[in-house]
Amino acid sequence: VTVPLDHSDPDGPKIDLEVARVTAANPEERIGVLLTNPGGPGASGVDFALAEPFPQEVLDRFDIIGWDPRGVGGSAGLTCGENVDDFFDLDPEPDSSREQRQLDDAAQAVADECEQTDGEVLPFVGTRDVVQDMDAIREALGEEQISYAGYSYGTALGLGYLEEFPDRVRAMVLDGVVDPTQDLEGFLLVQGQAIEEQVNALLDGCDDDPSCPLDDAGATYDHVAAAMDAAPLPGGDGEVGPSELQTGAVYATYGFEGNDDQLLWQALADAEDGDGDAIADLAQQYYDLSGYTPYAAVECVDSPVPQGSDEYQAFADQLIGLAPRTGASVANELLPCAFWPAPPSGDPHEVTAPGSPPVLVIGNTGDAATPYQQAVAVAENLADGHLLTLDATGHVGSGRSACVDEASTAYLIDLTLPAEGTTCEG
Repeated sequence: VTVPLDHSDPDGPKIDLEVARVTAANPEERIGVLLTNPGGPGASGVDFALAEPFPQEVLDRFDIIGWDPRGVGGSAGLTCGENVDDFFDLDPEPDSSREQRQLDDAAQAVADECEQTDGEVLPFVGTRDVVQDMDAIREALGEEQISYAGYSYGTALGLGYLEEFPDRVRAMVLDGVVDPTQDLEGFLLVQGQAIEEQVNALLDGCDDDPSCPLDDAGATYDHVAAAMDAAPLPGGDGEVGPSELQTGAVYATYGFEGNDDQLLWQALADAEDGDGDAIADLAQQYYDLSGYTPYAAVECVDSPVPQGSDEYQAFADQLIGLAPRTGASVANELLPCAFWPAPPSGDPHEVTAPGSPPVLVIGNTGDAATPYQQAVAVAENLADGHLLTLDATGHVGSGRSACVDEASTAYLIDLTLPAEGTTCEG
């Protein structure tokens, strides 16, 4: 689908969006199209759709539509990124002014490279631009309305579309919700504390689990962190240090593997023995969730961000004080935003979407990446929001609970909502 690079200049430069359609398995009972996005920002919606990530009843009745958002993959994908590994290799919690300068310089190099290779695209990769692309896809498909299922950052796209085009939505499921009232600093402060609490809970769980290879996982984590700060360990294809340790711990809170606490415990036990391979693997799985530069490009323009080294460092120090084990990684992962060449263009605000259809909002009580209170707030702010709670840890509820999957399927197919106040068990 060909769209304007700048939707306010429809006769200007154009870009192509890569779109995938998985046609309804039972075309005689086809309801329509179901657009979907897996989040990130920076994850491929094409790959997600082709993986057919829905119950068979949904696959039977809908054409599943996935697209690579602009800046990702086949949709004018950003080409910058050669300096990202050098940035990730540095300690996210500098111990000296020299280390802080090194981290700032590496973040500046990431931003500068993106300006050099993708400068014309960077101002136009934000959520507001992608929302307009979604409607261009709807129009190209010849559909008057879409259904939509968004996960994690995909919920921000859903809310943006709902606000802009409420009458063009048949049904919408938002799972793992990003609260649009928060700017980047506010979001990371909330997220960083939630991740820290969940990491601490994973470590504390070692005490009551006879399979844990550690006597005291919390003490081991702190000892390994101090040792890595002094000298990196061999691991993966090179070395691992504080960055990989914190990133691996953050990934463990997502709950994608099903035994993430045990993976983290074993990684710490291996690190105590001088082997950093398991920590490197956990960190790499986090990096593989989405491309870094499109992720940063969206986050850096979607809302105001702390500008320059001093302002961003003050924010990072605040989060580190609140989340001493993992806050540095959460905060400084987006340090390039302090030097980003494209100015922020988004504005945090409540989305109410009057005139929209009912919206099913799903939140996990123990979701650290998108904390539960964000789902509560979004459901309350929407004119027709309906909250479904999953009492479980991990990021997003779909695929974790038959109760959640059955509720979202019933809503998408029959427009039947779960009873108000429904809580599913993980």
